[in-house]
Amino acid sequence: MVAKALDLKGQQYGFLSVVNFAGISNGSRPERLWLCKCKCGAEIIVRQNNLRSKHTKSCGCHMREISATINKKHGYARTPTYIAWSNMKSRCFNKNDKNYLNYGGRGITVCAKWLNNFQAFIDDMGEKPGKNYSIERIDVNGNYEPSNCKWATTAEQNRNYRRNVYIEYNGRTQCLKDWAVELGMCPSVLRYRIRAGWSVGNAFNIPVTLKNKPAHRQQ
Repeated sequence: MVAKALDLKGQQYGFLSVVNFAGISNGSRPERLWLCKCKCGAEIIVRQNNLRSKHTKSCGCHMREISATINKKHGYARTPTYIAWSNMKSRCFNKNDKNYLNYGGRGITVCAKWLNNFQAFIDDMGEKPGKNYSIERIDVNGNYEPSNCKWATTAEQNRNYRRNVYIEYNGRTQCLKDWAVELGMCPSVLRYRIRAGWSVGNAFNIPVTLKNKPAHRQQ
């Protein structure tokens, strides 16, 4: 179904002035198209919904100007650190981001200090240490802010997943996978034992044999 036939001719959307109707788009979801002229003089055809939602505000020159300004100011544009900062914000505020539901959708946000100030972010976090590092929230239910963030490797991040099971034994607490590695046990065996109701002591200390497979429930 084609969007409602509005007359946008002469309207201003960001840096774009609507010049004339440009037809209907192809595909399963046809949409009205409009020829627009950007403040830089370039002409561009834009979907009606992108204009009205302000998703498209220029021919692209505005974002190039922003990138150039950022790069001139601190020299980090397009670096891994800057990309990490941008992706962090996208997860929290861009509903089209594939990870939004697990971040912004859960109420996770970015502190005011970092939100629009990359320099403040890098002052607090420093540069990304390497390609295998990403921003980790120490409290997975907390926000992106200096007191709750650090650079962490993928392995370290995996240990901080909300679905991880943490076990306390002899005054120490670790995730199940770390206990399994320490005990020389397959993580799946330890997981089944715990789920089957074994005490932590038995789950950790009884050797794995055919007679005590984890499917055997203990009282």
